[in-house]
Amino acid sequence: MRNLFSLIILILCSTNLFGQTSDTYKNVGDSKFAAGLFKTAIDNYDNAIKKNNAGKAAAAELYYKVGLCQDSLRQFDVAIKAYTTSISLDPTVPNVYWSRAYIYSKNTKFQLSINDYLKVISLTNNKLSLSQLYGNIALDELDLKEADKAMASDSIAISLYPSASAPYIIMGNIHNFRKEYGLAMGFFTKAMSYTNEFDNKKLSQLYANRGIAKNGLKKYKDAINDFSYALLLNNQNRVAYWDRGASYHYNGDYILAADDYTKAISFYKDSNTDMSKLYDDRAVNETRQSLLTPAIQDDSTAIALDPDNKSAYFNQAIAYTQNGDYQKAIDRYRQVLNLTTDNNKLKAYFYFCIANDEYFLGEFDKVISDCSRSLSIDTSNASSYFYRGKVYLKKLNDKSLAIKDFNKVLQLDTTRKSVNYIFSTFYTGNGDKAIAILKDNLLNAKENSGQLSAYYNLACLYSLMNKPDEANVYLKISVDKGYSKKYIIADEDLDNIRKTDDYKAIMNNPVAAN
Repeated sequence: MRNLFSLIILILCSTNLFGQTSDTYKNVGDSKFAAGLFKTAIDNYDNAIKKNNAGKAAAAELYYKVGLCQDSLRQFDVAIKAYTTSISLDPTVPNVYWSRAYIYSKNTKFQLSINDYLKVISLTNNKLSLSQLYGNIALDELDLKEADKAMASDSIAISLYPSASAPYIIMGNIHNFRKEYGLAMGFFTKAMSYTNEFDNKKLSQLYANRGIAKNGLKKYKDAINDFSYALLLNNQNRVAYWDRGASYHYNGDYILAADDYTKAISFYKDSNTDMSKLYDDRAVNETRQSLLTPAIQDDSTAIALDPDNKSAYFNQAIAYTQNGDYQKAIDRYRQVLNLTTDNNKLKAYFYFCIANDEYFLGEFDKVISDCSRSLSIDTSNASSYFYRGKVYLKKLNDKSLAIKDFNKVLQLDTTRKSVNYIFSTFYTGNGDKAIAILKDNLLNAKENSGQLSAYYNLACLYSLMNKPDEANVYLKISVDKGYSKKYIIADEDLDNIRKTDDYKAIMNNPVAAN
């Protein structure tokens, strides 16, 4: 009897253990999915698939659910495989294509994403869904830099559901991409009218988007107002901090810009690439204030976070040059050159920058070589003609070659306002005209950095013209405003005034030391 009883118990247990149906596992999987227990949900869906005897449509649904779990776990490649299996079993379910398209888009496979969205469009007739789908296609096309196609797709989205805000937001982003900032502002404002007045997070993003458009129009104060209101609505809007910082920077409010860049950094700990860009932006802001040591430190951090950030190498090189660390600047320019393979104008410019620092190191043969190399890449680079001309004139005493290069600068530089144009004007015998252009630049400079450059170059020109009193007046202003003394000491343009009492007083003033 005991053996028979045990056998009955074993049979009952075995029936309970092996009698689970596909639906039972599916229901448990659904409950685990709802609870956010995605790995456990996958285990149950897998068991449901093994037990399934209800046909392809049921299996397709289970694979779709596996895909949703893998998507939630950010295991995108596995999720795509599950969605693809689901589609192979039942190609008539629009949500599966939609989910796969979303992953393709997140993983920058934009054309595959578009193909799936088009398949969904063929399987649905709901106007709101269709509007969303065409809007998603527009976003993918914009990521592919196909702005005309994006505009056409988003126009369909607006026509299908004109009271939804999303298509207007997308259209605003398309116009921002096309640099049609006035049109972008109009679409962001339109989107606001279709946004719930209590949806502070969405409204905050819209004000930030409109602020970006105003930045594009150089309406920096208006942009600052939009970013500030965006932050009033949502003080966690990291884009608004970053872009308001840029607006402050462009408006010459460098301290406020630094505060916003620092605040934005705290929100981007999840992205080394964005953190790198932010540190570089803050470094540029510091360089504009002649805060060269913190600028160099910030760009070192930017490079450590993203060794492919070309802008950080370049901007750190500029700071090194201004700080008189010419060899370090050259090293950075050579690094950014190695990262630049597809832009000849940039490569030519970097060779000029190297030549500029070599000039201060007294390596004049290298200056001629690197200027010539720059010009072999881009014959329109006026800066390289200028520095090569300086070497011909001052170091090789070949006035004929020098004047030829200076005249080339005057021919190429159509702005007629650049430093190269101004000094070429001087070297070709028209010093008064050069002074007049610089003073006009000073009057029209909208940023502190532009004013500082004009003051310093006036000091250099007056020194070259043997007018020490005027030279020292402008040099003192430059130093008081933070111009690097290391750079001044190395600049031969000031040699004519170094023995004057005023020059010595300026350079020995501990208050202005840097």
